Amino acid sequence: MPILLKVWKVAMISNYVKKIAITIITVLATTLVPTTVLARELGTSNATSEPKTTYSTGNNQSATQTPENKCLAIDKIAAKVQTQLNERKAALDKKRASIATEASTKQEDRDKELTTKRAEWDKLREENFEKLRAKATTKDQKDAVEEYIKAMKEAISARRTANDAAFATYRAELIALKTSLKQAVEANISLTSSSIDQAISDAKAACQSGESSPETIKQNLKTALEAARSQAKTSRQSTTNNEQLKAIINKRNDAVKANVQVFEQATKAARQNLKAAITN
Repeated sequence: MPILLKVWKVAMISNYVKKIAITIITVLATTLVPTTVLARELGTSNATSEPKTTYSTGNNQSATQTPENKCLAIDKIAAKVQTQLNERKAALDKKRASIATEASTKQEDRDKELTTKRAEWDKLREENFEKLRAKATTKDQKDAVEEYIKAMKEAISARRTANDAAFATYRAELIALKTSLKQAVEANISLTSSSIDQAISDAKAACQSGESSPETIKQNLKTALEAARSQAKTSRQSTTNNEQLKAIINKRNDAVKANVQVFEQATKAARQNLKAAITN
């Protein structure tokens, strides 16, 4: 029964950790999409039409929107995009902290539960050992029982040590993977932010120089921001690959299965030796 419970716990822990890790990866990746602001400010949304732009011809036709106003619009876009990025980064940091706290709490709870279960199994096992000792009548039988008890305890201790080592390795590799993924996402955020900053800077410079029409500046800014968004999406897709996570989970599961096989072989041999000694 302890073995079945252990296997069940391993499966449950695997599913939970995989869910947490994938949630972390997904949350970290979904940032920096300023197209809503761009559409609203530059009139590219289906729900928002581009305001007509006219310029003074010297015949008492006052401009409804001048190049200077377009430059101010770019400043407005920059401010709103930056606000949006700051809000998403703050939400990301909050989500990271929440996931880390939840994962730490659940890990502590699992460790406490395992310690409690092991104590319960040890107590029950000692009771069974005492019953077995009571059945031994001759010196040879008593010696055989003690050898059996010793072999069982050694097998149990070896399995626990091996399982603890497998989980310690797994947790260390999981932390390293999450750190690597976080760094990749931060690099993506930094690159995308730089691309957005450069696009806005170029648009402002074009406005101030007066060498390009407002429509050209608007289109160039839109194209640059879409390119930044596309780059962020491509990086996100490569970052969310969870093959490494599957690999370390499988490595841990394989180690636990191997430990169970070694344990079963050792306990089988101990039972056979006890049976042979009692029969003889």
